[in-house]
Amino acid sequence: MLAGLASGVQAAEKPGDKPAEKSAHNCAQGQAHLATHDFGAVKGVSKGPLIDLEAGSSLRLAGLVIPAVPRNRKDVEAVKNANAALTYLRKVVAGRSLLAHPAFKADRHGRKWAQLFVTSGDADERRWLQAALVEAGYARVSPATRGSSCANILLKLEARARTEKTGLWDQERFTVLEAWATRKLRRRENSFQLVRGKVTGVAETKRVTYVNFGKDWRTDFTVNISTRTAKRLKKVGFQPADLKGKMVRVRGWVTYANGPMIRVRAAEQIEILDASDK
Repeated sequence: MLAGLASGVQAAEKPGDKPAEKSAHNCAQGQAHLATHDFGAVKGVSKGPLIDLEAGSSLRLAGLVIPAVPRNRKDVEAVKNANAALTYLRKVVAGRSLLAHPAFKADRHGRKWAQLFVTSGDADERRWLQAALVEAGYARVSPATRGSSCANILLKLEARARTEKTGLWDQERFTVLEAWATRKLRRRENSFQLVRGKVTGVAETKRVTYVNFGKDWRTDFTVNISTRTAKRLKKVGFQPADLKGKMVRVRGWVTYANGPMIRVRAAEQIEILDASDK
């Protein structure tokens, strides 16, 4: 397995790596120790998904993309996926109270994003919701979202679920796409995807750094990193230029501008792969 190019770049872990379990436990313990915001009893889980509290506010799970009920109810599989995720989440939080770290200010809808832990009152029995959902295959890791934490650990848990086709990973719509499959990527516009490919070149301009995956930047898949983001990431060792020639897996929301594109805001969105990684 290739080592990370720098401390800010994540080298993909093997699904069977045992350290993932220990690291996840340690990370969860650290998060739980810092989870001092007590939101009280859970009232239920509604579409979104949102965790509704008896106190009246609602919470979202930070750092994840979870299937939501689509506007187009004719997409039967998408509706089924959203309901499966809701059912699992309701089962985990039923009859429990919630602790969070950190607790962000509520948005205009009164919702807060945080790392969430369910508890029955015993501090030693706190369960990290983000890890539970990822491990069960009902969520994908999104390091670029607000409140992301322990993303590298969650990526290891996701890799195992993906390889073992746990939960929703047995469906074609959740498979990792190839960077050369631009038509398929175009059909997935405005959706969260994982894309795998070899970096053919890196071009830095005044405003944007482009990580290219083909000969024609006007039509091929590209990763977009703003100059402001690139400066921030370089401070933690992320050097976009070092990606050239590497096989990588990129995650994020697919947009379309001179070909399919994903904007990167966090180093963990890019994983370096070896020949056996999918």
